[in-house]
Amino acid sequence: MKAYTLAEYASQEAKRHPHTFFAVHHQSVPLSCFTLPNGLNGWIVTGYQETERFLKDPRLTKDLSTIFTREQIRQYYPEVFLCLTKQMLNVDPPEHTRLRGIVAHAFIPRAVEQLRDRIQHITDMLLDALAEQKEVDFVSSFAFPLPIMVISEILGIPEALRQPLHALFQTPLATTADPDTTSEMHPDLEMTLLDYYKQLLAFKRAHPGGDLVSQLIHVEKQALSEQELMNTINLLIGAGYETTAHLIGTGMLALLQYPDQMQLLRMHPELIEQAIEELLRYVSPVSILTERWCREDMHYAGQQMQRGDQVFISLSAAHVDPRSYCHAERLDILRKEQKHLAFGKGTHYCLGASLARLEARIAFTTLLRRFPRIRLMADPETLPWCPYYLFRGVSWLPVRLSA
Repeated sequence: MKAYTLAEYASQEAKRHPHTFFAVHHQSVPLSCFTLPNGLNGWIVTGYQETERFLKDPRLTKDLSTIFTREQIRQYYPEVFLCLTKQMLNVDPPEHTRLRGIVAHAFIPRAVEQLRDRIQHITDMLLDALAEQKEVDFVSSFAFPLPIMVISEILGIPEALRQPLHALFQTPLATTADPDTTSEMHPDLEMTLLDYYKQLLAFKRAHPGGDLVSQLIHVEKQALSEQELMNTINLLIGAGYETTAHLIGTGMLALLQYPDQMQLLRMHPELIEQAIEELLRYVSPVSILTERWCREDMHYAGQQMQRGDQVFISLSAAHVDPRSYCHAERLDILRKEQKHLAFGKGTHYCLGASLARLEARIAFTTLLRRFPRIRLMADPETLPWCPYYLFRGVSWLPVRLSA
């Protein structure tokens, strides 16, 4: 089988047609090796069953410091030393358990359900503005603003500080990322965010409330360093907006490409929960999960992996694995196989899964009710896709809201 590069896994073709791109993997081996830009070995996991196993395999770690010395990390992974990268996503228990436990209460289903009316209000407000226009970019005018506004509410970001944040996150962060690197953001943007978070924390220390940032500041006195505090806020904002935005934006594209499924959902809104689960599989807003490394030498699927090898788990590939899904290339909101892995599995299962589901349900239900004749105004083959390997989502989606 051809040896791919990381850039090829992030290519427009891989994003646009994952079923076709990964067919060669599904027909041969579910685990294949390639050379990383730093010269080390990288492995891509593409089978559904293998993905499920690797997500729970204790022989993989998220923490580079358990594998490499600081000097080696500086040599092989210099972007790790950017100030906003060390957070719960990149550590293992017990550190992961400690950091996750501090914020988990805000994202349990009961707490998320209390946000329903507010999410509905934000959705209606955004759609009211769109109703005055005939043709819009669905991504920048709705799919991205909605989750940014919702996470701002949860964190308690004051109105005076929301506009700068919304401007930074109005479009996908990853649209300018180099697909051959493991760093999502440009260093200048990361430093801008660092300055922003310092300003936010200064404001919230002077004006505490009942929001999540105020709670984190209170916890900081006993359990968090200031760097951990900023990293946690950064993670909550980043994870709380981009994946959900891609689910809504690219999910809308999927429905527009399958008008029979959109009509079925419009006629039977009670199918919305089932439809969202199928969209999570079909869209795979997280294309490849954040990196893991082998703690030890491993023999798997006829392949020999070595300690320090980097492992990339492709949800885009797993979700179109013909061994696990019939006609995986099709969107089918009545699909019987609902076992997607869009939120991961095991220790690092997505903290915001309940919030993402609720936002998507409200967004699509309201959209289909208010704009029954929404139409795609571009050839799907010409739409640009986010170039960073981590995400799968369109960067621009022109739609006409009324015929």
